[in-house]
Amino acid sequence: MLQPKVSQKKDHFLNNKNIRMFLVFLLMSFLFWLLINLSKVSTSVARFDLTYYNLPHSKVIQNAPLKYLKLELKAKGFKFLSYQLNREPLRINLDHIRHLKGGKYYYLPNNYLRELQAQLTADVELISVVNDTIFLDLTITATKKVKITPKLDITFKTGYNFAKPIKITPDSVEIQGPKAWLDTIKTVETEALNLENLSENINQELALKIIQDDKFKYENTQVHIKIEVEKFTETDLTTSFSVINLPNNYQISTIPQEVTIKYQVSLANFKKVTASMFIVQCDFALSEKEHLNYLIPQVVTQPDFVTMVQVLPGKIEYLLKK
Repeated sequence: MLQPKVSQKKDHFLNNKNIRMFLVFLLMSFLFWLLINLSKVSTSVARFDLTYYNLPHSKVIQNAPLKYLKLELKAKGFKFLSYQLNREPLRINLDHIRHLKGGKYYYLPNNYLRELQAQLTADVELISVVNDTIFLDLTITATKKVKITPKLDITFKTGYNFAKPIKITPDSVEIQGPKAWLDTIKTVETEALNLENLSENINQELALKIIQDDKFKYENTQVHIKIEVEKFTETDLTTSFSVINLPNNYQISTIPQEVTIKYQVSLANFKKVTASMFIVQCDFALSEKEHLNYLIPQVVTQPDFVTMVQVLPGKIEYLLKK
């Protein structure tokens, strides 16, 4: 029952001509007042972001310096309003810095008001800079060549393996930056590359995991990685072995006198492998040191194109004679 009455009063209020006229004049009065005040010249403080240039040779800013300055300006209100909406950063010329001690430097902006004024529009007068000093922490730059380490997670399809060692081009990267920080960098990793059931060659660009900081400059930010894959087969051969570090005036008899070498080799290199390419030795001194009553055969020389090398048996019985 009350809602119709409220609605009628609302409609009556909005339809009242005198009230509508009053609101229009009120709005116009406010706009005129605003225009008058924005047209007046006044003094106020505006904040400007900073950029730095003309850094001294072989120097780099170590810690983030002051990011903004507060300027006391004399200008019309319209100009202050535009500065709040859109303003270019002030450029600080580091040719004017003074040395304090160690890597500490400072810049006195009020000593260079003319240079800062030149970056403002002609209808704005720079009175002073509220921040009287900008402190900077500079350090010596250096250059260092660092090895690149690929971050790879590779699984092969059954019967496949590396045909050659992984090739990375370039294999190192030159970095320029603060010397104290560079001394701690030993290697640069690539972004992760995961390859599953690999059975084909890979030629791919990989990005380096670089330090996201303007203080560091990299010679390059990516590398080329080449992975050659071949089909492998498992096979074996029989060969003799020798015993080293025998005591003087002793002879040794072993059981067995030969060992079997199991290995994997690519089909392309299968026919290249001969028993003479493998040298197997048993170190008598090692068995003595470990108090073992048997010898351990170890492959000391093998072709560089075979993998997964295993010697059988893993223990050699022996008889020592004087």
